[in-house]
Amino acid sequence: MTTLPPAEMAGVLAHELGHHTGGHAWSSLLGLWYALPGRLAWQALRKITAGALALARYFFCLGAAILLVAAAAVVALALTFWPLLLVLVAPYLLAAVSRKAELRADRTAAELGFAQVMVQVLTKIHGEELAAQREPGAKALTPGLAAKLLSSHPDYHTRLRQLEEYLPA
Repeated sequence: MTTLPPAEMAGVLAHELGHHTGGHAWSSLLGLWYALPGRLAWQALRKITAGALALARYFFCLGAAILLVAAAAVVALALTFWPLLLVLVAPYLLAAVSRKAELRADRTAAELGFAQVMVQVLTKIHGEELAAQREPGAKALTPGLAAKLLSSHPDYHTRLRQLEEYLPA
């Protein structure tokens, strides 16, 4: 943000104003708290799965049995205690809400006359991310489905496509 020209900084601030006027900070804070049990549950499931896979490398039958029992236990718990299913799905639902909030904040900035500036800023940031990925030794960022579903921001293409309707013809 320290390198943005004043016009682009104004566009970013208009976007942030959209978050403020939309009450997104409060909903994000509440979402963070409501999703905490789900995030902890997913971390526990990942660790159990990683442990079972490590066991499966050494003792194939035992590791496979542990995986099957763990999967059956998760399904049984989710069916018996349906709120558990809600806890596991909460991080994904809240990420979807966050992505919508980003699009609403972009729309607010566009309605305030900063559509072209937002396009410039988003294009610049996206270009910088792509350039950083091309540097030697950089890891290629090709997010999987879970990462995309848990992302708090929509992809650049979606954001730029929404801003197109506010651009002069």
